[in-house]
Amino acid sequence: MDLKTLETILDKFEDWVEKEIDPVTGQELQQELTYVKLSEKVGSFGKDALYLDFKNAKLSDKHKNNPDERKRIRRNDSEIIVFENKSDLLIVPLRGRNYTTGSLIRTALNITEDKRLLNDDLKLSEDFFYWMFNHYLNNSGQITNLNDEDKELKIISLTSFSGETRDKVNKISSDGNRISKILWTLAFLFTNEKLMSITPELKHVMSNKEGSFEEIIKLDLTLTGTYKIGINDHIGSRLMQKGTKSSIAYLILYTYEILLPKLKECYYNDIQTGSWSPHVKKQFIASIGSEISDQVNVTLKLIENTLNTEH
Repeated sequence: MDLKTLETILDKFEDWVEKEIDPVTGQELQQELTYVKLSEKVGSFGKDALYLDFKNAKLSDKHKNNPDERKRIRRNDSEIIVFENKSDLLIVPLRGRNYTTGSLIRTALNITEDKRLLNDDLKLSEDFFYWMFNHYLNNSGQITNLNDEDKELKIISLTSFSGETRDKVNKISSDGNRISKILWTLAFLFTNEKLMSITPELKHVMSNKEGSFEEIIKLDLTLTGTYKIGINDHIGSRLMQKGTKSSIAYLILYTYEILLPKLKECYYNDIQTGSWSPHVKKQFIASIGSEISDQVNVTLKLIENTLNTEH
């Protein structure tokens, strides 16, 4: 399926949408779908996208006859970006991926079985998270193995979450000293609860014949493959258009077409060159413990000297 075919489907929304009747009021529940087509310049190439606004009300299976409308009717509204990615369509709901997204998109786009539309998980591993922490702690956040167009790819800050309630484990940023960064890293690596996600804030600078581009983008990444882009946190070339459909579409396209592939490419390149391996990861963890141990010994020595002086 391509964008043109999808537009044809969307234009006939009123013909195929199945609307429910509210058993309490006798009125139809809201099912509305509008869209605009956008053409954005992303890096050195142009890209078309559809920006969908979907209003979707559904009856609760358990409370469909409840007189309380808040219990009887569930809202599942979303804004969705759709664009072509190789031979498939990639769909990005702006509220972030979660377990209800599949049914929402299938309803909005009148799709039942085409799994390609949803098969865009990032497939990240915990090793990838270790790799990011290693770069942040030992390389000032700078990621190497870049091509000629990339002038800089840097991790500015990292936040991690754990547990079912997504408790914040830590946030480390470039303005902290090394010991504080190590302590926060330890909190991330050795928390007793299951790791949920990390949120890196990334700075990417690239230059080509079209000009120079600098973007600062915050991503929420999880081991389950879900993700969210911090649209309100974006700083970059579309700052003056912040919040518009055009700037949001640009941010989505930039992230999916340039930033995420670049990040994963650098990770795999480091594995290929031996810059990152199980042995390097082991050394990374061991060095953290060693530095903390050394710092503790220095502090204990200072305390001991102070006590000796006082006596």
